[in-house]
Amino acid sequence: MGVKTYLPTQYKSDLGESLKIVDLAKDMIKAGYQLTFDERYLEPGYKKDNYTQTCFKEIEIKPMQDKLSKSLLKKQKPLNISFGSFVLKLKSTIKKYIESNWETDRKKVMLHSAGFDSRIISGIIAELREEKGEDWIGEIHFRCHQPEGEMFTEIMKRERWREDQYSLWEDIKGKDDHYNLGRIEPVNGFLSHIQQYDFFSDIVDKDTILIGGIYGGELFDYPARGKKHFTNHKYCENELLNSLHNYMLHDGETVSKYAAECYRFIAPYLSVDYLKVATRCPKEFIKRRSDVALEYPDEIRAALVESFDFNILDIPYCRHDYHWNTTEKTWNKMKLFYYSSMFFDKYKININIPFKGSDHDSKLWAFSILYEEVYKA
Repeated sequence: MGVKTYLPTQYKSDLGESLKIVDLAKDMIKAGYQLTFDERYLEPGYKKDNYTQTCFKEIEIKPMQDKLSKSLLKKQKPLNISFGSFVLKLKSTIKKYIESNWETDRKKVMLHSAGFDSRIISGIIAELREEKGEDWIGEIHFRCHQPEGEMFTEIMKRERWREDQYSLWEDIKGKDDHYNLGRIEPVNGFLSHIQQYDFFSDIVDKDTILIGGIYGGELFDYPARGKKHFTNHKYCENELLNSLHNYMLHDGETVSKYAAECYRFIAPYLSVDYLKVATRCPKEFIKRRSDVALEYPDEIRAALVESFDFNILDIPYCRHDYHWNTTEKTWNKMKLFYYSSMFFDKYKININIPFKGSDHDSKLWAFSILYEEVYKA
């Protein structure tokens, strides 16, 4: 059912495939397969040789060629189209994708920030509500986090959602340990502990359709800012698709984890139809206005946000802060786990806790949990 969603990371081995590396690794151990940790990952600053490589030598990421059509992987011819027509084509593609994956009778939760990618998606859903009615929408809930709550609430009001259709994680979790980091729960690869971030566990389960605006800005906004790519892998001949991947933190492993833990993951900026249109964007459209603040989006996303009959463009935006209010008690719990873990017992690598952002120590701590899950008796 619905238009296909492209999941950047799908793990495979001789045993089979999985969206979660921990599940595949544990199944391999149980089935008697060799599973070897690649110890090069212990070195700070290590960069993998190719994008299919993982921290286990016998598990790889499924190549892009096995997930997308050959026509999308080829060098793309830019569309011969005006800027306004291109924006409308993008919006129509997102709308059709959401509509085709919608199920009125199933619970739907959107992970919302105060950012522009989220505004575009919730705005389009609001348009569908006006066109098709509340009954067609069914159960929908929008969830945000701090420190973006005030801005998010204003977005919801202007899009005319009822108060019972949106909420802040702070009201459920509180301010302390706001993102629920430090859980003894594995992330989906050799990733920072930040990838544990949680502001939705109370309302999302296996029967939920999850909606997210991930990897929207990376396609247009990052190059418009002249932002340097995080990696430099050659994924395909499609220039913008290749650029998108090199702007992804890691290789999209957390997206795959989300998809594995819900009924369906609606990710409009990763829909195959959206990528077919977006990666044919004329280069001259990818730009920013010189007279606006950095918090303002690129011209394409600004035009998408302005396309609604409600004004959600002038609501201020702040950067995400996934470290918000992690407590000393939690840091101490994390330290206790690490220094009593199988991973530390084997490698004896000391780390500094609290971490500085998503540094190497953070990744070692998070991997110690994955290591324990996989290799424990």
